[in-house]
Amino acid sequence: MLKQILAVVQKDVVIEWRNKFTMAGILVQVLASVFIVYLSIPALNIPIQNGLFWIILVFSSLNAITKGFIAEPVALQNYMQQLVPPYVTISARLIYNWLLVIIITLIISFFFNLFINGFVGFSPSYISIVLLSNIGISSTFTLMSALVRKISNAYLIIPVISLPITIPILTIGLNASKKAMDDLAFIAFQKDIVLLIAICLFTVVMTVILYGVLDRN
Repeated sequence: MLKQILAVVQKDVVIEWRNKFTMAGILVQVLASVFIVYLSIPALNIPIQNGLFWIILVFSSLNAITKGFIAEPVALQNYMQQLVPPYVTISARLIYNWLLVIIITLIISFFFNLFINGFVGFSPSYISIVLLSNIGISSTFTLMSALVRKISNAYLIIPVISLPITIPILTIGLNASKKAMDDLAFIAFQKDIVLLIAICLFTVVMTVILYGVLDRN
């Protein structure tokens, strides 16, 4: 099973590498967003830094992840259904999308550090909270893109049905990451971490289960 998942992840990486427009688009989008923030708001306090960081992260991740199932040719999807079980396909997609969101997070952090004076989002606690939240965000966007992949104008539908589901993750993540940026002790956001872990596990499990049901229909 693990070998199959890794093979499917490798397939997604190869396809993504051949089509470099996705990563180039992400890079341009993040750079443009951070640069506009830099030009419009020269001095950012910690809450504004944190809020803008999350806004750019969510919408950049949304654009990147939702292209996975929707942009993939139907013939390739049908071919993969014959080769591997649904749980292998969705597990590989979850891993790949999480890695993709991690890359996006690193790109945003780099440009924030480059343009935003006094950016304090590089503490281990802050990075851990963001990476943990990325699991829930990426799994939610992955499931939504799988649900609407056969619907016309899916790109317009996904933001509408995805963002309300990510609100609990964003609320907890924003609150916990703000405490981390304030350099509070771990005990101050320990409950937030536990809630994030529970929500992320729930979204991952539900994504695998629902995709298996969807794939059979």
